[in-house]
Amino acid sequence: MDLPQPKNLLHKGQKWSSQAATKKLLMKPWRHWAIMQSGFKLMRQKFPTLNSWLSRSSLLLVVNAGVSHQEPVGEITEEIFDSLANINFKGAVFTTEKFVPILNEGASIIHVTSVSAFSYATGTSIYSASKAALTAYSKSASVELSGRKIRVNTVAPAMTETDMIFRGEMGTEEVHNFLKEKVMPFKRFGKPEEVAKLITFLSSDEASFISGAEYTIDSGASVNAVRV
Repeated sequence: MDLPQPKNLLHKGQKWSSQAATKKLLMKPWRHWAIMQSGFKLMRQKFPTLNSWLSRSSLLLVVNAGVSHQEPVGEITEEIFDSLANINFKGAVFTTEKFVPILNEGASIIHVTSVSAFSYATGTSIYSASKAALTAYSKSASVELSGRKIRVNTVAPAMTETDMIFRGEMGTEEVHNFLKEKVMPFKRFGKPEEVAKLITFLSSDEASFISGAEYTIDSGASVNAVRV
């Protein structure tokens, strides 16, 4: 089975990206295929023509892979460090590097980071560092790829209603209630569809002069003083 002519590539790590962002993008007049990090090998097996398909021009790459672990300074393990650095930073960088040669002139690259890239909490030092590193890479890439008019931007959400927020130490109802009451000014977490709308805008011609930018989507949580 031959794949259709590609126009956009969506690399996903978190479930909301493949559901909300893809659904939102499909409502636009362009066509695209979702390239999943975990399913990339399987797609190559199922579609022998994938390599030649990927060699054709593409206009959009969204990189949204991430994991979160909490370990306080002084107790950080090499295992957790490697997991955060490899997935949140290294994986995102080399996904981008893989596709840069086949992106068309005027393409758009969007890296999904986190408000943790510039706001900090106990146990999140390495997670924050991995997101800040990706932000720095994105800004440098926006300058280096400007000759091809490729736009590179980052989207930094706060807590969003995805599977990830129900895992680990941050996944309890008690923690969620505290965050909604004391940290989130709108008294709720973000919705996947809200993040998807921002990604859709940044990938469109309406954002044709926007590059090197960092968009926060958090209801003002990152600038909110916690009211205890």
